[in-house]
Amino acid sequence: MSVAVEIEVTRSRAAARWAALAALVAASGAALAAIHLVGGPTLLTDAEPGLRALLACGFGLVAATGLAVAIRDLR
Repeated sequence: MSVAVEIEVTRSRAAARWAALAALVAASGAALAAIHLVGGPTLLTDAEPGLRALLACGFGLVAATGLAVAIRDLR
C-alpha cells in the first residue's frame, strides 16, 4: 500500500471516529433537551418553566451542533 493511500485511510478513519463522537453528542443533547421539555426527572424538577425551556434550547443547540459536525466529517 502506498503512503498516500495509507494517509487517506487514516484520515477517513479519524473522520469516522469524530463523526461517531459528534453523533453521540447529538443524541445525548437531543435526549437531554427532550427530558427538560417534558419535565422528566432532573436535578431541576422544581425549576421555573422558563429555565427548563432555556436548558432545553441549549441542549437542542448541542444536538444540532453535534449533528452538523457529524455530517461535515462524513463528507
